[in-house]
Amino acid sequence: MFIFKVLVPIVWSIAIFASLLFLPAGTFDWWRAWLFLGVVVIATLATMIGVFGDNQDLLNERFKPPI
Repeated sequence: MFIFKVLVPIVWSIAIFASLLFLPAGTFDWWRAWLFLGVVVIATLATMIGVFGDNQDLLNERFKPPI
């Protein structure tokens, strides 16, 4: 369940970033955008694993509905 809760938001944010970068450009041949997406993925994974990897209770608290 941890992997599902972590990977779905990462994939969703990368899809949004990619669409905002590549749709206006009209091409996938843009190495700086690919580099940016790679940095975002690595930084997000490192943060999620570093913060939530050891503390499952913190992850459960963060994913509770606000109300």
